[in-house]
Amino acid sequence: MTANGLTNRLLLSYEPGFQPVHQTTLHPAQRWRWESASHLALQGLVAMRSCCVPCPNAWYPPVDAPDDWRPPVYGVPALMIPPRFEQLTGAVPTEVISLVDYGYRAAWKVTTPGGVFLVKSDERPDLVTNEVMAARNAATAGVPVAPFAGFAERPAPAVAFRWVEGRPLHGCTDPEAWRDAGRALRRIHSAPQLRQRAVPWGEAMEGMFRAELGWMAEGGFIEPAEADAAGAVAASLRPVLDATPLGWIHGDCQAAHFILAPDEPRVLAVIDWADEHQGAPEMDFAVLSLFDGDLWRHALDGYAATAEFRERLERTLPLYRAIRAAGSLRWLETHGYPGQEWPVECVRALVS
Repeated sequence: MTANGLTNRLLLSYEPGFQPVHQTTLHPAQRWRWESASHLALQGLVAMRSCCVPCPNAWYPPVDAPDDWRPPVYGVPALMIPPRFEQLTGAVPTEVISLVDYGYRAAWKVTTPGGVFLVKSDERPDLVTNEVMAARNAATAGVPVAPFAGFAERPAPAVAFRWVEGRPLHGCTDPEAWRDAGRALRRIHSAPQLRQRAVPWGEAMEGMFRAELGWMAEGGFIEPAEADAAGAVAASLRPVLDATPLGWIHGDCQAAHFILAPDEPRVLAVIDWADEHQGAPEMDFAVLSLFDGDLWRHALDGYAATAEFRERLERTLPLYRAIRAAGSLRWLETHGYPGQEWPVECVRALVS
């Protein structure tokens, strides 16, 4: 079974305040219209060259989208110009599969005679830089990661990692696999921090949550009274958040980002490091616990969590889940995946 963890980002990703890097003076919808003409021309050029390109799809993967699918904010899908895959992987691809493409970020599974790679490109240069630096930092701390393969700056920053063949922790019911994920998390949280926070943790969490609650109330996802009640819970827990010891955290610690060996309960790699930052380790556990029932509690055993950590986690877990869920809802709605109910349920569970 092949696992890459990227499809699950459709359920869990949170990218607040996205602004296009290029053509920043244009409204996003204008920008995508401007770019779409260029990309259509590129597609035509690739079609003419296809007779001499060993793998035409490597230059512009085809897009299959329903006729009535219209992302509500960012325009048409699949607009990103792919990087030169041979520059990143060291060989001309024999097959390229487009995994995700949001116009400003995309990922591909690239097969070459020398192996299989995951290639990710993002117009926001800091995200690609974070991915590379964080993976190296994790590896230094003994965390299993996908081997780095290459980096390119143009046409947009891109990075290649060796493809990790395995299965996601998400959906696995073996307690030992979750314990091994907990051991990996302990190494992550014990690793050196790459940067200090610009805004204190408690202030950042409460401020972000209130902003997302306002967006949810304005959009009719929750009632204004529910937003006020959830904000009040966040305010009541602010002293706990302010006193929480911070460490280096993954930042997108969903179970799908732990890749297990195909035939044993062992973590082969932790992937998708672009959201790493200094924060509360409890937040990583909150994201890990969103699905798969109570299996995540086995990770606490592998983590060797102290009684103090467990008590603080129990107090803050509903809040951290709600913060993540509220941000996820905005991402889902603005990237063409409307109708998800679980984020609203997480927020309502905080005040029920």
